Amino acid sequence: MLHVHHFQRSGRKRGTSILEASHPAGPFTPLVNRAATPANMMALDGILYIDEKGAPWLVYCHEWLEVTDGRILAQRLAPDLKAVKGKPVELLRAGTAPWAGPIKSQGIEGYVTDAPFFHRTKNGELLMLWSSFTKNGKYAIGVARSASGQLHGPWRHDPEPLNTDDGGHSMLFRDFNGQLRISYHAPNTAPDTRVRIYSVEEHNGKLNIIQ
Repeated sequence: MLHVHHFQRSGRKRGTSILEASHPAGPFTPLVNRAATPANMMALDGILYIDEKGAPWLVYCHEWLEVTDGRILAQRLAPDLKAVKGKPVELLRAGTAPWAGPIKSQGIEGYVTDAPFFHRTKNGELLMLWSSFTKNGKYAIGVARSASGQLHGPWRHDPEPLNTDDGGHSMLFRDFNGQLRISYHAPNTAPDTRVRIYSVEEHNGKLNIIQ
């Protein structure tokens, strides 16, 4: 059982690590006691992706506070997952999504990328769910589609996000009855945020959240 999580320590940039456990409830311990993402990069929200050849990749966000226009990057992993190989490959930037709007924090204005998650549709499309803020400042879940059907894309954004309830950081899964469901947190304000779980309809590669 693997878990990908980001950490931050004083004097070091936030990074994403891979942890392992023998049970879903843990305890989880680091596969290697260091970040898998580059040490010179603010990185978060990593996920493990296995490509069509069976090769493992770490997909993660390059923090918008560092690059202004937040990015989602992919980096090849060694077969044992203990080290990255080669240079990061850029998959998309938040500012290219037609629905995304900038936010301001710490004196910086830019576009957020959060929480990439991949889903292969019934018609064979490869989707990437990811989160950012809309032009009216609400947190939301976007959908990008790989034109090649593979990790390297190119990735094309759907014009509108999946939701309007100020929520994001989503994952898709199937319940014990085979029903496709989505989980994410909403609204994006403490202390009111809660994990929401809804059914999802899929038709011709399009997803629709049933609330």
